[in-house]
Amino acid sequence: MAKILSYVILSVVALIAILSIVFDFLPMTLQYVVLSIFVVLAISGWVAYIFKSRLQRKWRVGRGLRGLGKTVNNMCEQLQVIGINASILEQARLTKGIKGQPHAGVFDTIVGRIKLQGRNIDAINIAVNLDSGWYFLDFIVTPSNPYDRNRRHVYLDMKRKFKDELLTLFSIYSSRIVDIEWKGDPVQARELNSDYKLMNKLINTDLSPLCGYLQVVPEPKYGCVRIRTSYFLPTPDLFGILEGIARTIKST
Repeated sequence: MAKILSYVILSVVALIAILSIVFDFLPMTLQYVVLSIFVVLAISGWVAYIFKSRLQRKWRVGRGLRGLGKTVNNMCEQLQVIGINASILEQARLTKGIKGQPHAGVFDTIVGRIKLQGRNIDAINIAVNLDSGWYFLDFIVTPSNPYDRNRRHVYLDMKRKFKDELLTLFSIYSSRIVDIEWKGDPVQARELNSDYKLMNKLINTDLSPLCGYLQVVPEPKYGCVRIRTSYFLPTPDLFGILEGIARTIKST
């Protein structure tokens, strides 16, 4: 309500200022006063908007980073349980995320980094979308040509057969995958689709923890490629699939 009222007041003042100049029905002194009020209100409005935006972003960061320690620790512990040499490389503070890392957009914040040893995957970045509050995983891979700006992202298109048509709008867990195909960048998609061992694993593994979300995103600015999934605690089978994707990326 206050926002609407401020817009109305600013609009009325602006209208009076414009009409007074065009039709010259106010003394020059009053015209200056009206214009001054309009300028002050406009500047005050922008300052308030910027201040509010910063407060909202800070609140979103706080909400997104709440419980991040448990999230990062759980991921590192799970990797160690399945036999991966993993260690926490960096963890965000409560007021801001980790800077200088590839991410999906302005609302993405990196809250933790886990280093892997002896794997095709170099590291795992744990990201949170501050707008939705959803957590994601970015598996960081260094390709043979890390600064190739001709690469485009690819995604796994999962064709599903639903057990009950009534459930198609509510859950992916009521379905089974009947066909898969990598789409996007023609070169990268062709390489991934031709890896029959990887494709066989994908079609025969339960991918429901990924929530239907699996993308390969080049980041030439950072000299790496991100394999992005929804947040999940990896099993040996799922981690093996991601290692296979990373192996193909490193070879192309």
